[in-house]
Amino acid sequence: MRNNITFIGAGAGSGKTFRVTQEIQNRLISNTCRPSGLIATTFTIKAANELSEKIRQNLYATGKYDLAERLSEAAIGTVDKVCKHVLSRFAFEAGVSPEIEVLAEEDANLLFIQAVESASSNVDTGRLQILGDRLGQKNTQTRDYTWKKTVHSLANRIRENNFTETSALKMAERCSSELLSHFASPSKDDLDAQLNEAIRCALERINKNGDDSVGTKEYCRFIEQCCRDLNNGHLPWSDWVKLAKKKPTKKSEDCILGVVEAAGRYEMHPRLHSDIQQYIELIFQITTRSLSAYQDLKGERGLMDFTDLEQKTLLLFETNSEVITTLASDLDLLVVDEFQDTSPLQLTLFLKLAQCAKEVIWVGDVKQAIYGFRGTSPELADAVVFELRKHGGVAEPLDKSYRSVPDLVNLTNAIFAEPFRQSLQLIPKEVCLAPTRKPFELAQPALEFFHVSSGKTTKDGRAKRIENKPLAQAIASGISNLLAEDYQVYDKKADQYRAAQFSDVAVLCRTNDDAGRIAEALMQQGYTVSMAGGGLLQTPEALFAMACFKRLLDPSDTLATAEIIALEGKMTPEEWLENRLDYMEKVRVENPDSRGAQWGLETDFIHPVIVSLERARTALDTASVCELFDVAMIAGNVFQTVTRWGPSQSRVTQRRANLEALRGLAAKYEEGCATNHRPATVTGFLFWCDDLAVGELDEKAGDENADAIHVLTYHKAKGLEWPIVICTDLTNELKSRLWDGVNILKEDAMKGFSFAEPLANRRLSFWPWPFGPQENGIPLADKIEQSIIGKEALRSAEAEELRLLYVGFTRARDLLILVMEKDQPHPWLDLLKQNWLCPDQKQL
Repeated sequence: MRNNITFIGAGAGSGKTFRVTQEIQNRLISNTCRPSGLIATTFTIKAANELSEKIRQNLYATGKYDLAERLSEAAIGTVDKVCKHVLSRFAFEAGVSPEIEVLAEEDANLLFIQAVESASSNVDTGRLQILGDRLGQKNTQTRDYTWKKTVHSLANRIRENNFTETSALKMAERCSSELLSHFASPSKDDLDAQLNEAIRCALERINKNGDDSVGTKEYCRFIEQCCRDLNNGHLPWSDWVKLAKKKPTKKSEDCILGVVEAAGRYEMHPRLHSDIQQYIELIFQITTRSLSAYQDLKGERGLMDFTDLEQKTLLLFETNSEVITTLASDLDLLVVDEFQDTSPLQLTLFLKLAQCAKEVIWVGDVKQAIYGFRGTSPELADAVVFELRKHGGVAEPLDKSYRSVPDLVNLTNAIFAEPFRQSLQLIPKEVCLAPTRKPFELAQPALEFFHVSSGKTTKDGRAKRIENKPLAQAIASGISNLLAEDYQVYDKKADQYRAAQFSDVAVLCRTNDDAGRIAEALMQQGYTVSMAGGGLLQTPEALFAMACFKRLLDPSDTLATAEIIALEGKMTPEEWLENRLDYMEKVRVENPDSRGAQWGLETDFIHPVIVSLERARTALDTASVCELFDVAMIAGNVFQTVTRWGPSQSRVTQRRANLEALRGLAAKYEEGCATNHRPATVTGFLFWCDDLAVGELDEKAGDENADAIHVLTYHKAKGLEWPIVICTDLTNELKSRLWDGVNILKEDAMKGFSFAEPLANRRLSFWPWPFGPQENGIPLADKIEQSIIGKEALRSAEAEELRLLYVGFTRARDLLILVMEKDQPHPWLDLLKQNWLCPDQKQL
């Protein structure tokens, strides 16, 4: 490796952005870096804009006007922007058009879905669904098959690690053989017939012993259904496991021993082995075919997505020495912000650029590497930093915390120093920060606990987990109590203390579903909530706006008319429904074929919104999609209507923000059409919105200025901060990542990282959990999880949990609140008892 790379560790709240700005600014002023010789990458467009603006402002403030005005010569932006900059400059050498057109992420996802559909035959789909039913590869809540999401995830991992389709297919065979090596060898006996006979005998014996208890009747119904499913080939493997565990009442336990024994041989069933092997191979085959179809679809349109930009830039560096020579003379400084969030492909790209740069600075925090689900590789980032440390490439880490009060900084130091030493080999100075903020003058705690309990127990006496509704009620009560006590927080903008308000509070959850349930329960309690995430098109304000848009386009869309009248809210459901029925009865007498399109326009019932939309139809012939959407919003009086809905000013602000997000979708659609060289039509826009909703890509607006409680996931909270943070879901059991979708493993576990071949020694692993909702009491699973791969997957899960908790704990500036559930295990938080003397605790 070259010795021009310096890594700077920057813990949460340690002034990372300030340090990056200073490093770049100092080199520009000292003339060791020309503006045109700077490449700086950041994780988000917002961060890139902020970095560029701060550097420019500082240069102006120090009188360096020429440098400030020349900063536009630098390449400062996200990785895709930097790659586009390089490819445009060397378009001839790269074999691409200088005018590179890049698919928006939403359009790329939708195009890949189209590719999957074209690459999957009806036979493939049918087979996957049969296998998915037997192997439990379905969402437990929606009952949707998960194979399409698995294909998308696998495709992303293949591209992010620069695997070829041929090598990926070879990995499929290894995945199934590696997983099945832990199973008992396939039996030559007819296990179906044995189970069938055992069930028949059990039912006969139970019938003879006169056991008519409720428990035994329920058991008999279960095994009878299993027998029917077995005979028609649809008995899921989860039911084989359940048959091996489930029992009737004690009187009939001896009658079902044959069932338990026969079902307990499931792991040696040849069909289970075959199902697993076929499912894995089909997933890999469809993935590689979908990737090929996806490339064809992009090629037909002359388009690239973000990963294409990275792959083509890397290929350019690997195949054209003249480009390397040119960049070596031009590139003075390469800066990579949020280094821990780079994908393996991006890391390889940065190492190629590092060979050209005179100086390289990577800034990041391996303790906050929590985006593994997006294709980043925390283990790879750890290995890189570890190797740099051996060669003296790691600078002194930033050692001060400018965010949190001293008690919270000291708490974080005490809790996380030892676990991070064990999991990431970090020494104390790479974890611990020195607080710079002054302690509170008021006697108020920086750490509190919301103790919650379901108050219920299971049959075996264990405490039941609390449900979301009472949990949200408890959190709501705690927030009310806190604000009623006039808790003081530091206002950074005003540089003074003030009483806390709703917008100072963030509730962090594990998943989007958890956040949605908590947010919904809080709103039902009357609290205003700000929650970004999917589901924009299902909000009442979006439904009303889209109904106005559809009615503007098509007067015969009576459903849209009904939605407008219902949502507009000036008539009760009973009133408008009765009016509609009366109108339809009247018009059908006059014209039996009438659809009632004039409802709301005729003298018996004139609705002002419908009339206004009808008059606005004169714009249809000349207006664009965005313009028509604005016409519908104005004619439908949409903003005023949703404002009238209330129920609070904060909720109104959120509603109006969602409408602006909806307008943004119309603009994105038009931009995507321009990029794809296809006409932007109103019908196309409506279909595009439907696809977004199905793919959960319709993001609601997150209004940072609303006086509302923020509810979001730990992952989305990264990079943000609030005066008061409430951490939930702390009782979640640590689960191995063994069955967690697609994983990346080492080919050779003993081989270390190589700067010369950063993507070497890596392979894909996909092990589908074959037993659906059956997760506990399965000896086979315990055996697999004790294997070398199983133990590594558990260590990975523990490291991920640790980093996630670190991110959650360090979002709080003034007060951290931990929601602790009574009589439930709290992994990692048991360290509190060992390392920290807790302040006063509040019981809810």
